[in-house]
Amino acid sequence: MNGAKWFNTIGAKTKPRTAIFALTGKVNNTGLVEVPMGITLGEIIFDIGGGIPKGKNSKAVQTGGPLGGCIPPQHLNVQVDFDSLQEVGAVMGSGGMIVVDEDTCMVEFSKFFLNFAQAESCGNVSLAVSEEGACWRSSPGSPKETERWKISTRSGRLPKECRLGLSVLWAIDARARDVGAAVLRKGIQGPHPG
Repeated sequence: MNGAKWFNTIGAKTKPRTAIFALTGKVNNTGLVEVPMGITLGEIIFDIGGGIPKGKNSKAVQTGGPLGGCIPPQHLNVQVDFDSLQEVGAVMGSGGMIVVDEDTCMVEFSKFFLNFAQAESCGNVSLAVSEEGACWRSSPGSPKETERWKISTRSGRLPKECRLGLSVLWAIDARARDVGAAVLRKGIQGPHPG
């Protein structure tokens, strides 16, 4: 009713518009939220989402859907727009926003989404990831496994027509970067929140 000129006053001056996210996970108020571009991730989680239940700490926020990047708590002040999220290793993607708390095992969290991607892929993802040694199913967390991750994400040998497959490689690279220490600890010491 107010028109395009009015709508273009919403959000950051360089990228005026809104974005819709499915806010879910370890947050008090879940649901679809429409926010102005340029709002910070922390504002979405704490002001709109009501914070994390039971006063627990945030461990990460995954944006962009099943294969999006995980943003650690030191970046909760990042502005939510395409460029700023990309600078911290994440994407807006399909508008998913999953908050995880201090009790979440990032290795298990990552396994869930990588298994989802393998099940939903065209078939090339599973073969290419397994061939490169990045498959989570064999001895996850060993130092050798982490090295294979690095090799697999750098070679990018998936067919270019398989966008999901390329996303799997980006997701593995992000997980290796963000939770590498937790993955190693889990392989050495056994299951624990990592």
